[in-house]
Amino acid sequence: MGQVTEQMTVEAEAELIVTRTATTVQLVDQKRIVELPLNGRRPERLMYLSAGTVDLGRNSCRICGHGGVYPGEQTAGVNGAGIGQVNYQLDGAGHNDTYINTSLPFPNPDSVQEFNLQSSNFTAEYGNAAGGIVNVVTKSGTNEVHGSLFYFLRNGNLNSRQFFAPEQDVLKRNQFGGSVGGPIVKDKLFFFGTYQGTILRNVPAGINRFVPTAAERQGDFSSVPTQLIDPVSKEPLVNNQIPDSRFSPVSMFFLERIPLPNGPNRLVTFPGAKIEQEENQFMTKFDYVEGRHQLSGRYYFTDFNAPPEVGPANILAAGTSGNAVRVQNVSLNYTYVPSPTLLMNTTFGFNRQRGGSLSSADFSLADAGAKVIGPETIEDLNSPPELVVTVTDGFRIRTNHLGDFDRGDFTIREVVTKIAGPHELRFGGEAVRVSNHIINTFQMADQVTFNGQLSGFGLSDFMFGRISRFRQGGGEFKDLKGTKWGFFLQDNWRVNSRLNLNLGIRWDPFIPYYDL
Repeated sequence: MGQVTEQMTVEAEAELIVTRTATTVQLVDQKRIVELPLNGRRPERLMYLSAGTVDLGRNSCRICGHGGVYPGEQTAGVNGAGIGQVNYQLDGAGHNDTYINTSLPFPNPDSVQEFNLQSSNFTAEYGNAAGGIVNVVTKSGTNEVHGSLFYFLRNGNLNSRQFFAPEQDVLKRNQFGGSVGGPIVKDKLFFFGTYQGTILRNVPAGINRFVPTAAERQGDFSSVPTQLIDPVSKEPLVNNQIPDSRFSPVSMFFLERIPLPNGPNRLVTFPGAKIEQEENQFMTKFDYVEGRHQLSGRYYFTDFNAPPEVGPANILAAGTSGNAVRVQNVSLNYTYVPSPTLLMNTTFGFNRQRGGSLSSADFSLADAGAKVIGPETIEDLNSPPELVVTVTDGFRIRTNHLGDFDRGDFTIREVVTKIAGPHELRFGGEAVRVSNHIINTFQMADQVTFNGQLSGFGLSDFMFGRISRFRQGGGEFKDLKGTKWGFFLQDNWRVNSRLNLNLGIRWDPFIPYYDL
């Protein structure tokens, strides 16, 4: 007789159609997260797989005018809702840039276990959104050690020149990192960690500007077909000649840093400022399981740095892309199961986002001899100078400014789930404490325009030093704080085998913020 054995097979399959709730959900599992091509390896881009979801900032940057924005913050619109109508969650804690209501950067795809977008009819549990709810769950360690390594390279030296491009692609992009997870105490305590680094180098294509010729720098504007006039006396200039005595010393200071034309009709072509970007992110997570108790904690750090090329020899090449932003995120989740029909979940989340724009100027209008003041003259600001000079039909100089945006929030949330017969009751609330401290010298520097309305030509206005428009503001300084409250009750009631009712109510009282 053969040996008597028993075998038990447990199988589970995903539901083809979810009938328990009316919520429309787009779920992306870990396998597809890793295998799908993602621009910049940013998991938040997965939301555009869902029907009715579009990137409203795709053709025009809708958030570029804001400071302290981390590259890659999403400007999604879901089912017709506008920007700022998506609530982002990471491991059960809020993951939003509360200043402009967009997403914070998420960890790299190798660390994401599940991505979920609720795009319509979502429950009363979530507020702060009319378009959708994004939930991202990061990986946890298991009883076995698992890890991964990755390296992605893009180098123009490996590519052929594009057919219509005058030169070969010089972009160099290196992205590398890895992840590892495993047990600390088997069956009880687990760890997971990941790191990703990104280094990008590039040189922009040639930039075209129109600058004074050697003769015009001596006052000879005879090549200009229109009659120029003296902006003070309003008398015509003989042969369109500007006397040396009428040259602006400030303009002559600028001309020392402005190259001569290297093409026809005052055209000068030059390479832009070098683009150098570095990003470093890492995440650590632990999970502890003991009977009816489960505790999970995570720390996520990501830093983006794009230093400006300060004081280029050709001041026209000064750029506005200088930026440095750091984001830190902490979440703690405690789950307690007192009975088979009762579950209690407590969440604490903390976000901090700090940084902003950087200036590439090494001198100000005052340094050039103009009798003006700027943010660099205020000692408490410790601000670099900024240049904003525009010459109509000529050139422009923009160097960006100091923008220090220190903002963030912390969240406390409690959710209780109770099964009572055919009713699945969920109720709870949250408090989100928001802070927004800004030191922004926007428009504090003198912004000048020479448009030719005084002498008849923009470059001659520049040589005279006669400004047609002068603009200066007071910057933006604030220390804003406030608390957002939310309370909800949800009842998922299974009336019978053919009818489910999802009933919910939510209250989000508005309490005005205050400025310290």
